[in-house]
Amino acid sequence: MKLLIIPVVAGLTCIGAALYLFLRLRAAKISSPKMSEIGSYIAIGVRAYLSRQLRAILLVTPIVAIVLGFTLNIWLAVTFVLGVFTSLITAYMGMSASTRANVKTADDATRSVTTAFHTAVFGGSIMGFSITGFSLVVLSVLYLLFKNPNPLVGFGFGASLAWRHLYQSSRHRSRSGRQDRGEYP
Repeated sequence: MKLLIIPVVAGLTCIGAALYLFLRLRAAKISSPKMSEIGSYIAIGVRAYLSRQLRAILLVTPIVAIVLGFTLNIWLAVTFVLGVFTSLITAYMGMSASTRANVKTADDATRSVTTAFHTAVFGGSIMGFSITGFSLVVLSVLYLLFKNPNPLVGFGFGASLAWRHLYQSSRHRSRSGRQDRGEYP
């Protein structure tokens, strides 16, 4: 049990790194008003997309949780819901950060490729650190509570279900947009 402190500390370190990078990105000024304006429109679109996906996922989550609770185990259903919420929180953080990072990277690219590269890498790192950090902390705490790895399967199922839905729907929208422009047959 004493070894479980390692993933908790590692997870909190990842969350701290993600928060630091996000605050640093948020504080960075964009020199072009036009890029800032376009970035704000993209951010509005991202929020609209995420809210629609959130509604769809939250509509299905209670149904799946009830089925899991009655057929398998109530704790599996609880960890499933925690997995869904963890995935949704990190998706929101990652999409918000990547929207900001994309605008800042484009702005930096007008002056220096190296600076733009660093902005892009650090902006992408926010999502990776968030997913890793929150998952490590939540899974470690759940293992401490249950003292059994079996209910943790629900967490993985919930997190992957939410992520899969977000990924597939964004991939579908992206592909259909390219089909409209004649890029796909």
